Parts: sequence; structure tokens; C-alpha cells
Amino acid sequence: MKYGDSLVNMGAVPINLTVQRDETQSSNIIFPVAVINYKGRQSLVNLYPGVSREMSQNEINSAEALMEYQFAQALDRLTNEKKPGVAYSIGNGEPADARTFDLRMTLQDHYHFGILDINKSPRIPAEVDLLLIVKPSIPFTEDELLKIDQFVMRGGKLLCFIDNLIAERDSLALKPETIAYDRNLNLTDLFFRYGLRINTDLVMDLQCDAIPFVVGGTSGNPQLEFLRWNYYPVLLPAGGKLSKGQGYVAAQFANSIDTIQVEGVKKEPLLVTSPNSRIISTPALISLNENKDVPEDAKFKRMRSL
Repeated sequence: MKYGDSLVNMGAVPINLTVQRDETQSSNIIFPVAVINYKGRQSLVNLYPGVSREMSQNEINSAEALMEYQFAQALDRLTNEKKPGVAYSIGNGEPADARTFDLRMTLQDHYHFGILDINKSPRIPAEVDLLLIVKPSIPFTEDELLKIDQFVMRGGKLLCFIDNLIAERDSLALKPETIAYDRNLNLTDLFFRYGLRINTDLVMDLQCDAIPFVVGGTSGNPQLEFLRWNYYPVLLPAGGKLSKGQGYVAAQFANSIDTIQVEGVKKEPLLVTSPNSRIISTPALISLNENKDVPEDAKFKRMRSL
């Protein structure tokens, strides 16, 4: 433990490693980390980003798959003299409340992070390396689209998380059904130039998350049971370099994506559905009653990239 305090101060998490040899058992505290030094600076590489201090085989396998990424990330932070600038776009209904707190805190550690209203700003500043657009709900104007396109054309990176449909779980809390329909965000032409189209459809998958359903009881004392909800697909990593080591990702009311051949643009899907999936066109009626027991049939046989 000579260097234990220093490693803990750097963010290392100690692991209790127990080894069984014949009839004897030994226990040691280890730090599964590497420390990289570069031009007087240090960076900690966490070799075991597990959730428990007792190593499980699944967590060890996951750590092994992520090791290359962990080293690459640490080297990138050390060799880049300046922190990249990340701007979170607002002005089109993007959430800017407590739901984004964890995002802001995480990004502030390694990036110059700020809020940018692209509606009021005359242009996206040169200091911005990456523009984040997260769940907009108000259509983009042609002036805003021009600013985004100019930003990308001069080398800026654009990261979008788009819900193309108005389909929210909150709507089902008041009544057992809701209608999913197009938000009309006016992003179709912009994305088309970049070689993709976010469809105005809904993905349904037999590999899905579960939500509580009322299956009996009274209004004052309802009986709840967790049942599969096919509109909440559990997505798989697509298997490319960018998704290597990625675990399952739970989505809610996801849209499918089609790619379009555009010269000079390369595309790599990150997440796909299971083979037991389907898409439904919209506007669509979403009912809590329809999905309590969906059989596996020929309709659920279409893998889609998201």
C-alpha cells in the first residue's frame, strides 16, 4: 500500500483479490490500473471498470474487451494540449433541466463545455469542436440549419440524439393509449446530405425492456406486474470498431435509420435490434393493452440498425 493513497487520489479503486492455493487462501488489495506519464503529465488507465470490488468473470471479460479503448482514451487526453470544446445546443426545445446534470458533469472533466443557443448566435463559434443536439422538440429554421451545415463543412463534429416522433411514456400515465406522430423537426434534408434518413416509424422488438402494468386489484390498491413492452427494444452492439465492448442499450420508442450512399461519407452502425424485430409506420396508436402478450410471429423477423 506504499502508493495506495496516491492512486486513490487519482481515482483508482482498490480490489480485494483472493487466491486459493491447495488448502491455503491468501487475500491482497490490488489496484488494477496503469499510470501513463507524458511530458510531465499523468493519466490513470482503469483496467477494471467493474461495478463490484469482487471480480466476476463477466466483468473481467468486459474489462478485457475495453482495455484497448481505455488506453487510447488516456493517450488522447495526454497528447492533446488543448481540451476540445463541446457545445450543448438549446433553442429548439432540447432539455436543459436536471435531466442533463450528469451529462454536464461528465463532460466538464475532459472538455470545455458550454451551452449554445444556435437561434440567437450568429454562427457556431470556432472554439466549438463538437455540437450536441439532444432530443429537440421544436422545428429547426432554415437559418439554424445553415449554421449547422456550415459548422460541419468546416470540420466541426455533430452528435445528434433525435426522437423523430411525439411518443412519450408520460402520455400513457393519463390514459391507456396515445398516438405517435411526426415532430416535423425539419432535419430530413440536412441528414440526407450526410447520408442518412431517420424514419418516422417505431421499432418493436421481442427482445425488450419491461414496464409495470396494472393486471388487477382496485383503483386504490392496483396489482402491478412487470411485463415486456415491445416499444422499449433492448439494442445490441453492431460489432464494428466503434461499438466493440459495448453492452446492451435500452431504448424507448426508437426510430429506425436508413443509410444513403453519399460520396466521401462512411457510415458505421453502432446499435441494432435483435432478429425478432419489426417496424410500424406512423401515425400509430400505442395502447397498453395491445402489448401485454405479443406472440413471436413472422412480423418480428427484421433486424434494423438505429
